[in-house]
Amino acid sequence: MVLWIEFIFILFLIYISGERLSFYGDRLSSRAGISEGLIGVTLISAVTSLPELFTGISAVNIVKDNNMLFGEILGSCIFNLTIVSIMSFTLKKSNLFTIISKRFKKTSLLTGGLLLSVAFFLKVRFPSIGFIGLQSIIITFFYFGILKIIYNKEFKPVDKEEKSSESLSNIVFKFSIASVVIIVTGLYLPVLAKKIAIKMDWTSTFMGLLFIAMVTSLPELVVSYSAAKRGFFGIAIGNIFGSIIFNILIFSIVDFFYIKGTIWKIESWSNFWTAVVVGGISIFAAFSGKIIKSRISQIIVSLFIILLYVLVLSLSFVS
Repeated sequence: MVLWIEFIFILFLIYISGERLSFYGDRLSSRAGISEGLIGVTLISAVTSLPELFTGISAVNIVKDNNMLFGEILGSCIFNLTIVSIMSFTLKKSNLFTIISKRFKKTSLLTGGLLLSVAFFLKVRFPSIGFIGLQSIIITFFYFGILKIIYNKEFKPVDKEEKSSESLSNIVFKFSIASVVIIVTGLYLPVLAKKIAIKMDWTSTFMGLLFIAMVTSLPELVVSYSAAKRGFFGIAIGNIFGSIIFNILIFSIVDFFYIKGTIWKIESWSNFWTAVVVGGISIFAAFSGKIIKSRISQIIVSLFIILLYVLVLSLSFVS
């Protein structure tokens, strides 16, 4: 009972700080003349994805399980896309798929291409440079190349008519406070979730895997939903795709920390197919606005994406 009370309290903190993060993200966009989408793809996504980074480092250095690293990161990626489906059910007046295809088309395509490259790297052997896999170096270049492309082509500087009267330094300070709360609670939440799973005897069950996987990505869900509810769709969608792109960069960061060899020496078909599925969904999302126009089509596609998430998670559990 105490663990569940603690869990609810942590969720409350994430919800409050997530709302503040999206609010001051919009203020920062307005005051600094930076696109909402760019704020979401870079700053906010880095904040919400830091728990995955530390979890990844511990997976290879403490648990010494590279398959766990890939499973957790790719599982987080597909859950991030599932967030779009979840929001589609609750935000009835907004077609998020249309917003993606109009405002985030290049971002969605590049994200899909990055994920498919991960699938390729999992099945094709590359040489290592010291203890670092060539794949990690390529992904690092891809990451910064993608940010440069979407900055130049999709998220140009904006000049909003209604600028916030609050000083930029004050906005940055409040944004930073909300970020710290999200990071700290986001890091502690998976630890608490594992304690609950053990207490409930879920550790060896699919329910336990589903619970921990969803809890790990709760910061992204809360921040994106809070932003979308306020009408900050650039921040909401940008956070989702930015988190996926940053998650892929985590492979490179962890590889630099793993001095015993490259992390890419694994054999896992479940991780390969997860990368393929997430990459396919991301590419589909880039063109989905032309297909998904009615409320019924939104619901059908959203349910299908959620089903794919459950199937991919089941595959990782079986394997």
